[in-house]
Amino acid sequence: MTSGVSLLLDHPSRLWWPRNLFRWGDVPDDECPEQMDVTGQARVLAFGPFVELQAGDWRAVISYEVCDQAARRSYLVEFGSGADLSRARAGPVEPGRNQLCVEHHFVRPAAAEIRFWVARAAFHGELRFLGATLERGAPSADGGIEFASDI
Repeated sequence: MTSGVSLLLDHPSRLWWPRNLFRWGDVPDDECPEQMDVTGQARVLAFGPFVELQAGDWRAVISYEVCDQAARRSYLVEFGSGADLSRARAGPVEPGRNQLCVEHHFVRPAAAEIRFWVARAAFHGELRFLGATLERGAPSADGGIEFASDI
């Protein structure tokens, strides 16, 4: 799999996982390509990178770009480790750059994975998977979880 490299952003609990850390769903031994054809059955387009995250609450914001035809499709993101996954859906979306957000609670440190799906069969369309920003949450004064990006 990957070397487990994560790039720190402007805060110690924020990470950037670029496209090249992910694997391609159509050819799992290959790095996620810059552009993918979404034509075909529902399937995982990109997955990985299996980087260990600390226990706690984490948010993943997946960034991707779609053409006019791919914008008409639905997408699903799964985030977690092993069979313990949180999910979020989007679609149809706007042509151009989009983001899809999902939060997950890790009960212990674990090798984290993101799976980005085209959720239904598609007849045409191009998609660019850009990567994901990860952010660790902290307890808030009201007993919930707070993310720095919400402040």
